[in-house]
Formats: sequence, C-alpha cells, structure tokens
Amino acid sequence: MSRVPEEYRDLRFKEGLEDIWTRLRQANKTIEDEKPWELYKKGETERLTQVLTTLVNDVIFLVNLASPVIPETAEKILDNLLAEKIVKCEPLFPRLEKN
Repeated sequence: MSRVPEEYRDLRFKEGLEDIWTRLRQANKTIEDEKPWELYKKGETERLTQVLTTLVNDVIFLVNLASPVIPETAEKILDNLLAEKIVKCEPLFPRLEKN
C-alpha cells in the first residue's frame, strides 16, 4: 500500500511525490518488459488486456494520489483515461525551453 497519504498528512510532499514517481517508473518498466504493441501484433489479446488494465488502474491510482498537488492536471488525465474514446490531447507537462 502507499505511504503517500501519510506523507502528505505530515507535510512531506516531496517524499510523497518521490513515491509516486517510483511507482510510475515501475509502470514504465512493465511497459518495456511486456511490450504491449508486440502482444497486439501477436494476437495475444487476453494478455494484452491484462497488461493494459493493470497499467490503467495503476495510473488512475497514482493520479488520485497526486491530485492534491496537481489538481487540474490530475483531472485532465482522469478525463482522458476514463473517456469512452481515446483522443489526442495537449501535452500535460510542456517542455521548458532552455535559456
């Protein structure tokens, strides 16, 4: 289970966000390891469904944990994830230009 709520309660926002980023990196590793695009190409729809469902659920969980810190962005992410149809959206975290 997540320590993030307790870290937020204790005003340790940095630690809470670090925990979220650790979990996001784990989700990213799952994508790299499972290669859902290859599962799709091979017709392994049952495994593909399992992998994508797990990833979407993980992201929803993590977005909810991050919502006190990034409420508008969290709302946009959830709106896109929970929509009936996937649509292209604007970048949520645009790149900062180096000066």
